Amino acid sequence: MIGSIYNVDVHPSWLELVPIKKAEGYKCKNEDIEEYLHRIGHGFKNIPESVLRQWLYLHTINPDMINNYGWIDYHKATFVEMLWTDEQISQIQVFSRYRPYVESRSKIEQLSDFMCIRKDKDYWAKYGTWRIPIVVLKTVSIYGKPNRSELNKPYQLIEGHSRIGYFRAFCRFREEYIKNEKLHKIYLMHTNQT
Repeated sequence: MIGSIYNVDVHPSWLELVPIKKAEGYKCKNEDIEEYLHRIGHGFKNIPESVLRQWLYLHTINPDMINNYGWIDYHKATFVEMLWTDEQISQIQVFSRYRPYVESRSKIEQLSDFMCIRKDKDYWAKYGTWRIPIVVLKTVSIYGKPNRSELNKPYQLIEGHSRIGYFRAFCRFREEYIKNEKLHKIYLMHTNQT
């Protein structure tokens, strides 16, 4: 592994995924999302656009993300869009530093208190799930991870902490909106480094 951010070795592919800083007058600014997607899309056809938009574009310089996932070779990673049941969603573990955040969202008493845009609230009311798939890492078969990484088994949430919290809250009052359990879209990430 080469490259260093925050004194931690990262895989070169992670460094490729970091948005490029551009000088604009006296300020530096990240490339915009469309520039990023155009640049990254050529070298990482294995990563869905939704994953790039919601996770990697926004979080590649986050120290927790670097520690947990920066060592992975993203040229070898696969992301499979799947539909999961409530029971499968309940197996997803949350990184310890983000658990209080998820727990605070899970205590919400009604849909109108969800802190998301109207489009997302309407989607919850109509379909009983999130609109944009969350990103989940299959950790059960990962070996040889760095000591700095906290990877909980069998699955760990990478992106979608608000959505998981809202899911837990919604399960308590969903009968006001929908009668049956619904399926939930996820991107399941495999590292192919087992």
